Amino acid sequence: MFQDVISEFRNFYTNQNLTYQDFSSIIDQFAKLDVRCILEEQIKKQLYDFILDKQDGLVTYPTVETLVFEFLLQQDVPQNYNTNLKTLGVQAQRLPQDMLQTLTNEFLQQFKNFYKLVENKYGIDVEYKELETLAKELQRTIKINSIEILRYIRPLVDENEKVQINEFLQLCNDLERIIIDQHTYQTNGESKNPYNEDQINNNKNQHFSSDEENKSITHMPNVLNEQKDFANTVYQQTDIILQKKYVNQQGKQLLNEVNQTVKKMEAQISILQDQIKEKDKKIEILYTENNKKIEQFLIEKELAQSQLEQFESEIQNKDQQIQMLLQDTDFFQEEMNRVQEQCIDLKQQLKDYHDQLQSITKIETELKEVQIDNKQLNEQLSKSQSEINRLTQNNKSLMKIIEEFESKQNLEDSQVQVVIKDQNQEMIIHYEERLHELQLQYQSLEEVNVTFQKQQSGYEQQIIELKREINYYKKLYENLNCENQQLRSSIMPRPSAMGKQFNLGALGRFSKVSIFPSSKIGIINRFSNTRMPSIQQNPQTIYSNFNPLDDICNGGLKIIEQDEPEQQDFDQQEADQEEPDQQKIQVNSRRNQKFQQLLVESIVEETEIEKDSTNIKVEPNNQNQLMQNFDKFWGGLKNKNLKESIFDPQTIQIDEKILFQKDFLGIRNDQKVKELLRIENNVHKSIIQKCFSDSVYRIDSKGKRARRIIFITEHTFYAFQGETKPGKLSRNFSIKDIKALIFSESSPVVCCIKVAGSDDYLIETFKRTELNIYLTEIFNSQRMMLYNLEFSKEFKIKFKGLSDPINMSQVSKKQGYLDQGKTSAFKVSTKQGWLWLMKSNFLIQDNWKEIFVILTNVGLILFKKPGDFQPILFISLVDAIVIKDPILETNKKNLLKIRYENSEYEYLLSATSALLKDEWHDIIQQTIMEQVRQQMKQSNCQMERSRTQIKQEIKND
Repeated sequence: MFQDVISEFRNFYTNQNLTYQDFSSIIDQFAKLDVRCILEEQIKKQLYDFILDKQDGLVTYPTVETLVFEFLLQQDVPQNYNTNLKTLGVQAQRLPQDMLQTLTNEFLQQFKNFYKLVENKYGIDVEYKELETLAKELQRTIKINSIEILRYIRPLVDENEKVQINEFLQLCNDLERIIIDQHTYQTNGESKNPYNEDQINNNKNQHFSSDEENKSITHMPNVLNEQKDFANTVYQQTDIILQKKYVNQQGKQLLNEVNQTVKKMEAQISILQDQIKEKDKKIEILYTENNKKIEQFLIEKELAQSQLEQFESEIQNKDQQIQMLLQDTDFFQEEMNRVQEQCIDLKQQLKDYHDQLQSITKIETELKEVQIDNKQLNEQLSKSQSEINRLTQNNKSLMKIIEEFESKQNLEDSQVQVVIKDQNQEMIIHYEERLHELQLQYQSLEEVNVTFQKQQSGYEQQIIELKREINYYKKLYENLNCENQQLRSSIMPRPSAMGKQFNLGALGRFSKVSIFPSSKIGIINRFSNTRMPSIQQNPQTIYSNFNPLDDICNGGLKIIEQDEPEQQDFDQQEADQEEPDQQKIQVNSRRNQKFQQLLVESIVEETEIEKDSTNIKVEPNNQNQLMQNFDKFWGGLKNKNLKESIFDPQTIQIDEKILFQKDFLGIRNDQKVKELLRIENNVHKSIIQKCFSDSVYRIDSKGKRARRIIFITEHTFYAFQGETKPGKLSRNFSIKDIKALIFSESSPVVCCIKVAGSDDYLIETFKRTELNIYLTEIFNSQRMMLYNLEFSKEFKIKFKGLSDPINMSQVSKKQGYLDQGKTSAFKVSTKQGWLWLMKSNFLIQDNWKEIFVILTNVGLILFKKPGDFQPILFISLVDAIVIKDPILETNKKNLLKIRYENSEYEYLLSATSALLKDEWHDIIQQTIMEQVRQQMKQSNCQMERSRTQIKQEIKND
C-alpha cells in the first residue's frame, strides 16, 4: 500500500514546485500509513524551510521522498499494543482486530455520548435505520464521526434490523477496558527504562486533576524514596568496607545480614510498587468515571438549555398567535354582521332574479312571434319575386310578338300603319300605367322588408345583451355565494372591543360624524374658510338594498337613435363630425325605462304592415294588358336607383360601454395601450377586444406596497408602473398561464395570481370580484380550461429572487405592511375607489388632487391614500344633490357635482372613466334616497307615536 501511494504521488507531482500546503498534505498521507510520520506543524514548517534553503528556493517531490525515508530510518518503530482476545468482552470479540487497534480515547468519548442519547430517547431496542438518521443529523450539527460509530454498531444488528440497548452498553464497557489496557501497557513500557523514573512520577502526578487526590497519594512515593536512599547508603558502605578490606568473620556475617535485609527491603519495595500500580489503576478508573459524569452533566445541561430556549420561543409564538386570533375574532365578528346583511340582500336579489327571468321569458316568446311574422313576410316576398320573374318571362315573349307584329306592319300600307300606331300607343300608355303601379308595390314591399330586417337585427342584439347580462349576474351570484360560504366557515362570534369604544353596535354602522376631529371636516371649495354644520341626528343603520338588475326590471334593453353629439362618447363624436347626416344606432343596456312602450309600438306597427301586405295581391291580367305594361316596367327598371334599398352597415355603431365595460381607468386611448392592442391585433387577427383596467398595490416579499396599473386584454396581462397613467411596463404574461386565483380570507382586498412557470403576483385590489368575473368570461369565451379559485387564510407565495416560497403570514408580519381591508373606515363602507377632487385656488383654475374615497351610509370620507387612519375631508350626504356631467370649463371629464339644497356648499369630483362615473353617481344617489327613506320612516314613527299618545290621553280623559 505504501508503494502504491508513492507511485501515485510521483505521477501527480512530477515537474512541479511544491507549496507548503502540498508538502503538508503529502506528509499527512504518509502519516496515515506510518505512525513515525506524525509531525507537528512547526516541525513541518522547519523541514519545508530546510529544503527551500538547500534546493535554492525549489521544493520537488523526489527531495521530499528521500527526506521522508531518511527520517523514517532514523526513528524507531513504536511497539503496537496487541490485544489479547481471551481477555476481551463478548461484544468486543465481534469486532475485527484492526478496529480494536485504531481505537482512541476521543472516539470512545463520542461513542459513549452517542449511547447516552440513544438510551434516553429509545427503550429496550432500536432500529438500525433510526440510528443512521440520528448519526447523520449529529454529524451535520455537532460534527462527530458518525460513519465510524455505525461501523462499530453494525455487528450488533440482529435479524430484525434492530440493536439491543444492553448489548450497546456492553460494547461501550468492553471498548473502555481496551483503552485502559492500552494505557497501562504504555505506562509499563515507559517504567522499564532506568532513566525515566522521575518522568513517570511526574506524569502520574499530572494525571490527577483534583488536589485532594494528589495529597492522598504523595505519601506513598516518599516512603519508597526513603527506603531507596537507605538501600543506596547501605550499598555504598559495603563497597567502602570491601575497598578498605575490613574482612573478618563478624563483618562477613554482618554483611550477609545486611544483604538479607536489603533483599527483604527490595521485595517490600516491589510489593509497594505493585500496590501503587493497583491504586493508580483505581484512581484512573475513578478519574474516567468522573469525566464521564461531568460530560453527561454537561450534555444534559446543554439539552436543558436548548429545551428552555425552545420553550420560551414557543411561548412567544403562542402569545403572538393569541393576539392574532383575538384580532381575527374581532374582524370575523364584524364580517359576520356584514355577511348577514349581504345574505338578506342576496335573498331579495334572488326574488328579483326570478321576476326578471319571467320577464325575459315573456320577451323571448314575443321575439319568437316576431320571427314567425318575419318568416311569413319573407314567404310573401318570395311569392312576389316569383310573380315578377313570371312577368319578365311573359314580357320576353311579348317582345318577340311585337317584333313579329312590326314586321307585319311594315308590309301594310301607310294608312293601315297610322291606324295601328294609334292603337298601339293607347296600349303602351296602358302598360306603362300598370308597370308604374307594380313598381310602387315592389318599392313598398322592399321598404317593409328593410324595416323588418332592422327590427330583427335590433331584437337579436337585445337578446345577446340580455343573455350576457344574465350570465354576468349568474356568475356574480355564484362568486358571492362562494365568498359567503368561506366567510361563514371562518367566522366565530365574539364581542368587539373596537365597536364598544366607538359605539358602533352590532352592525358597525351606528357612527356619528363627530368621531372625526373638527379640523378634518373642512370643505375644500370656494367656501373653504367655513365649516359644514355637524349632523345632529343619528340615523339608524339600514344596509343598502341596491339591486344591479334594477335597470332590467324597468324595461330591459333600449335602442336609441342619437342625433346630438353631446350625448355620445368621445370616440362617437369624432365619427359624427365626419358623417353628421348618417343615423347611428347605439345599444344602451342602462336607463331603459320605456322599453315596454317601444315594444308595444313596434308590435302595432308590424300588425299594420302585415295588414297592408295582405291587401297587396297580384291580380291576373290578360295578355294585352301585360303587353301594355311592359314598357313602363322596363323604363322603371332602367331609371331605378339601386342605392336607395341598400342597407348601409356603417350606420351601426358599437356601444363602447358594453364592449369596454371593465375599463375602470379609461386608459384604452393611451398611446402605450394602443400600441399593445395594435400588436395583439396583428398577432391574433382580432379587431374588437375586451379589456380590464384597475389601480392596484403590488406587495413584495418585504411587505412593501407599490402602486401599479393593471391592463388585461383577451390574451395578455400587463402591469405598468405609475399611479394615474401607464408608465414603464414592469411585467406581462399570457392569460392562459394563470393556473389559480387565491382570495385571502383574512383580508377582503388581498389577491394572489398563480402563474405557471413564473413568479406569483400578490396585489391589493378593491375590484377582486370584478377581476374574477372578467377572467372567467375570457376563459369561457376562448374555451380554455378554467383556473382554480381558492379562498384561504394561509397560502404560500413565490416571489422573485427567492428560491423557496413564503407564507402570507410572514409577509403580513413584516415591518411597514398595512392591510387596507382591516381599517375601521373600510369595514363600514359600501364602495371604495380613487377619484379626483377640485381644490379652490384663485391662482390656478384647474387644481385637481387625487384622493381615495370611501362611501358610508352617512357620507363620503376622503383619504390621501388607502390605509390611512385620519381622513382629510368628510362630505356629508344629508340634504345633498348629485349632478352628473355639470357644465364647467375644466380639462377633466366624467364629472360629479355634490351640492346642497339650503346652502351654497358644493364639491366637484372627477372619475377616471364614464363607467366609474355612472357607478359612483348611482350608489351615491341610492345612499341619499336611503337617508330620505330613513327620515321618512322616523317622521312616520314619530307621528304614529304622537297619535297613539293623543289617543291614550283622550281615553284617559
